[in-house]
Amino acid sequence: PQLYVSEDDGQTFSWRATIAADPEQRYALAEPALFRSANGRLWALLRSFRDDDATLLCGSDDDGFTWTEPQVTSLIGHPVDPIPLADGRVLLVYGYRHPPYGLRARLWDGVSAHLDGDELVIRDDGRSSDLGYPWGVQLSDGRVLVAYYFHDDEGVRLIEGSILELD
Repeated sequence: PQLYVSEDDGQTFSWRATIAADPEQRYALAEPALFRSANGRLWALLRSFRDDDATLLCGSDDDGFTWTEPQVTSLIGHPVDPIPLADGRVLLVYGYRHPPYGLRARLWDGVSAHLDGDELVIRDDGRSSDLGYPWGVQLSDGRVLVAYYFHDDEGVRLIEGSILELD
């Protein structure tokens, strides 16, 4: 995955850096989700094409010019959307493409390189692995709205949503 930046509100983009490379071709990486933590670190959560579907994580302390070596995490699913919460935590939402198929989430402190928190099953009634791509936002009352791509019992693809109440 590559990082491009815009200095003119998206009119033009210039290449900044390779976020993660795998010269040994141990896995393929795609669909980076970026998040800037309170301490200024830029994080990239990366979809992998490993057999186990593990998400990889790397960080940059210089606005994306250089990146740490990507680390395999215990988070299984993709792609990940990091949702900043008012209390400083980050809700990571992602498609889970193994039986039972569905959407899952995990709370993260947004600072450490450990994504080992408890997993929350948002739903597990997917018909197949053809689902996911969540996007979320915290509402003014503190709940979180997560929209995602799903399908009904007839296989019709839909955009659906779930509202989460977090502790």
